[in-house]
Amino acid sequence: NLLKKTLSFFDGKVDDIFIDIEQKQSLNLFKFAREIVRFSRLITVKPNDTTVESCDFLIRNHLNDDLFKKNIIVIGTGNLAGKMANRLAERQANVYILGRSTEKENRAIEALNLFLPKHTSKIQSIGHFKSKGKVDVIVSFITGQLKREEDLIPYINSDTFIIDGGINNFDSTFIQQMLTNNIQ
Repeated sequence: NLLKKTLSFFDGKVDDIFIDIEQKQSLNLFKFAREIVRFSRLITVKPNDTTVESCDFLIRNHLNDDLFKKNIIVIGTGNLAGKMANRLAERQANVYILGRSTEKENRAIEALNLFLPKHTSKIQSIGHFKSKGKVDVIVSFITGQLKREEDLIPYINSDTFIIDGGINNFDSTFIQQMLTNNIQ
């Protein structure tokens, strides 16, 4: 009802109404908006792609656009984490995935590797990463707290760049510990 009222209120008063086209719930926002909006132009957006693009740019900027053989841990097995892992692997980084469960982790890795170009290094599980303390970037895209921050500590050094792209993925103790150790 609130969406219907909002769309009705703005229809015709603004030129454009932006609608998230990704169907993340049972309500199809675009289909619903098409039924309500008559005068304004509907423009579809994909906020997840904007998030991935922004994260990619942030990492590239931090690493001076040189991801070749950089070790990157991507936390998560969903839409954002998968898109990010794929993009980083295509940029020639060594990508390792940490999922909430081994089963999800393995399924995501198998699926992502199907899409990578033939000569691209394969995305792997964090269990295949051998060089403790040599991770260049950790990026997290999960919908909730990781609750396994202690598993990451051995991979982090003073040059590791950590991005919380999810919703409060790291607890305050972990964040404070990283800040105390001058980790970005």
